[in-house]
Amino acid sequence: MLTAAALLALAARVPSWYQPAQATPARHALAESVEARVLSEISGAHPFGEPWTLSITDAEAAAWLNDRLPAWAANQKIDLPASASLPAARFDDDEAAVALTLRGSYGARVITLAVPLDAHRPGPISVRIGSLPLPAFIVNRAAPAVQRLALRETSNPDQPWRTIRLDDGRTVEFTAISATNGTLTIHAVTRGKR
Repeated sequence: MLTAAALLALAARVPSWYQPAQATPARHALAESVEARVLSEISGAHPFGEPWTLSITDAEAAAWLNDRLPAWAANQKIDLPASASLPAARFDDDEAAVALTLRGSYGARVITLAVPLDAHRPGPISVRIGSLPLPAFIVNRAAPAVQRLALRETSNPDQPWRTIRLDDGRTVEFTAISATNGTLTIHAVTRGKR
């Protein structure tokens, strides 16, 4: 009985950084601005083979998630729960986290998806209810869509952790990622057509 009470107490805890968001015209404008900046930076005319960085604040990420997540999830064939609040984001302590409130017959619970940035590379996605971590086998079985969000394509430290091909044939290799003081910094290199 005591163990069940302790587990319920952990599940009811709210991360200290979490504040539910409200949709506002200013957040919509910030979402459009950060999306345009990210797309411009990724497709920009960077010298081939020269490292460059892209930084996104947690406020920018939260605004984008609030404004664009429903359309993106639908495009990826991911069903978002109707009872979910707008998400908040946090980039700190070499972890990128997104949290939202789910409401149900059990009350309201804050769910956090977190990606550790171990050795400047994304690690496995973890899920917490309140401050109670779910075991990886539950996350893997219960939420295959979560695993589709995984950022890592390779575990080889000598390889970029993600490579994307641009419409003009160039590729962008994401080589490192870090999170500190509310900012996610992604290191990348653009390569010529292959």
